[in-house]
Amino acid sequence: MTRPAWSVEQHAFFFGQLAAILGSTLEYDDMLQRMARLAVPFLGDLCAVDLLDAGGVIRRAACAHVDATKEGVAYEACARHRHGAPGSRSVPAVVRSRRSVLVSPATATDLERAACNEEQLDLFRQLGATSWMVVPMIARDSVLGTVTFAVTETDRRYGQGDLQFAEAMVGQAATAGDNARLYRAAEAGRAAAEAAN
Repeated sequence: MTRPAWSVEQHAFFFGQLAAILGSTLEYDDMLQRMARLAVPFLGDLCAVDLLDAGGVIRRAACAHVDATKEGVAYEACARHRHGAPGSRSVPAVVRSRRSVLVSPATATDLERAACNEEQLDLFRQLGATSWMVVPMIARDSVLGTVTFAVTETDRRYGQGDLQFAEAMVGQAATAGDNARLYRAAEAGRAAAEAAN
């Protein structure tokens, strides 16, 4: 069953809340955690944010789930087993391709292809994703990471409208995060210059 389209008022309310979160702090991880909490349950049952560091390593920066006990499973699935099979429609594939992935409905085969081993597959099964989207965070032509949205608890299935909405949300978050990073770098440069004088 596909969830009905959101009204203009719901879109406006969501993006108003998102703007307030993105403008409230320069602490990127805190901003991302608050964004993930806003996305659940509006955009799905699970929202996970993964960032790419300067060395190319992907780390889970934020995660929210409608069932808080499953957040630990989502963290473990990436911490112990990275982010899935490199050739799949998973986080590493989206980082490389810079293109969003929509899997809806997700089958047992989709879960198997996303996992890098049996242990990770077991964790994916515990989460029970039946539909998911992975969206790249891109700012100034650089991939900062990805945001994953998943349906795990309801009979909702994602469609192209959901993906477009998610891409708009993630685009705003990427820009805000990049601006925060640039501001912190400028402040550090200013402080270093003042110390040198």
